[in-house]
Amino acid sequence: CFFFFFFLFFFFFFFFQAEDGIRDFCLSRGLGDVYKRQVQPPKQDFLNDLIEGETRDWGKGEVCALRREAARKFGSECRKVLVVAARIHPGEVCGSHVMEGFLKFVCSSDPEAIELRGRLIIKVVPMMNVDGVIVGNYRCSLSGHDLNRQFIAPDPKLHPTVSAVKTMLRDFRDGGVEVEGYIDLHGHSVKKCVFAYGPYYPIHVDRYVRVRILPKLLAAQTLMFRYSACRFKQERFKLNTARLVISREFGVVNSLTLESSFYSFLDQENKAFEFSSKFYEKMGEHLVRALVQYERLMIEERLIKLKRQVKNQKKEKVPPTIQKTPRQRHHKANHIPTKGQRTQLHQHMQVNDRSAKPERACGQCNKARGTLWRGVCGRAREEV
Repeated sequence: CFFFFFFLFFFFFFFFQAEDGIRDFCLSRGLGDVYKRQVQPPKQDFLNDLIEGETRDWGKGEVCALRREAARKFGSECRKVLVVAARIHPGEVCGSHVMEGFLKFVCSSDPEAIELRGRLIIKVVPMMNVDGVIVGNYRCSLSGHDLNRQFIAPDPKLHPTVSAVKTMLRDFRDGGVEVEGYIDLHGHSVKKCVFAYGPYYPIHVDRYVRVRILPKLLAAQTLMFRYSACRFKQERFKLNTARLVISREFGVVNSLTLESSFYSFLDQENKAFEFSSKFYEKMGEHLVRALVQYERLMIEERLIKLKRQVKNQKKEKVPPTIQKTPRQRHHKANHIPTKGQRTQLHQHMQVNDRSAKPERACGQCNKARGTLWRGVCGRAREEV
């Protein structure tokens, strides 16, 4: 027992002093930069540094001025919410690169980025599985759970990030704020290119088309995205995933999983090009541009529906009226044709209809083309 506790004492003593020993060893041999870069990496807040850099480059208060200008131009009273999340699986590092490109472009001074910030309230969760990334797991969190399978009933203690995201979406729903989309950035170890997974909707519902618009816009922008690899299904073993639960519980149409290949993408000639961090960041930029185009299409659709509603309301309010032709406006109520006019009209009557008597007619119309007689010939009927 004595040797056992003696061993434990020295083990924990050297364990807690290990970092100080490594630091002193590096500093004593002039390797301070190596220690800072490898053993103790610097902590950086990417978004704060980006905003500070923008403010430093554009001038003080320029970011706030752009935000005010976008809100004034596009309206901020009834803006929808867009939620973008990444890294729910710690090993899918490409999701972080796509998120970095998304944040860099959406925070820039590009006109499309300004338009998207003005039209949508963007909520970003850059790392859903923080403890899993820290300890080096590939798929699970520190509690040993796959967080992408805990969205039905997340535990606030075991799955805090999932619980927080669902609470945020629930607050939006209760507050009457519409969620435009939930995009979950993932990585895929088997397939190539970038593609999307989405919820299933019947073909006779308008959501069937709407959920496919954003992937189609991405495929039209870049060869890295492959629309033919997208799937919109509802498998049983994936009913508790983020995209299906959020679509089912909160009614979010664009609840998509954006999968990026670990390896490569294919061009038009099916040649493979390996992915790099630059390609992933470019994919994040394409995502912003596709979202802007999607919002423009939705605005056009709302305007078309509004015009139809106004047109239908006008039809319901105004009763249908019989419009008189210019020749009929000059008719008199008690105008009876003369004997000469009757003789002229009887020449067009059939032999079997000679016994038919005229009701009323106008001499001016008879000389032209129209007639109001009964029992006239076929040519006269066509003229009427």
